[in-house]
Amino acid sequence: MAQIVFLTGVQDRIALAQRLVRKKVREGGRVCVLGLTPDLRRLSHALWSEPQLEFLPHVHTRVSPEPVVRELTPVWLVEQAVEGLGCDSVINLGVELPDWTARFERVAEIVGVDDEARASGRRRWKAYERAGHELLHHAGG
Repeated sequence: MAQIVFLTGVQDRIALAQRLVRKKVREGGRVCVLGLTPDLRRLSHALWSEPQLEFLPHVHTRVSPEPVVRELTPVWLVEQAVEGLGCDSVINLGVELPDWTARFERVAEIVGVDDEARASGRRRWKAYERAGHELLHHAGG
């Protein structure tokens, strides 16, 4: 069963996602980031440029990749469920797909501070809870 951690009250979700992605890749992991297009574009830009000269290979996709691309890419940015990415973790920036995200070994649910983000986070929490997952909560992002 997946280890699911909710990180709530996060002021800058993209900065936190970038830190989590970099940490996971340093540890040798492969990670999928699930989010809306504007968030994924901001994250992609950050992975290209911050910090300078430390580009992190990643692909923004909507379809399952070719095997050679999958093997060479440690980070995937997706807006919807995509199979065959070979990731062990997912970072969710707010998309409501708990049935798909729970397939990963580790799930980080990043919840922002606005009312809509908090309401969406509560719905995702309840969906995971109904499915019988053990949930961890870290407030304050």
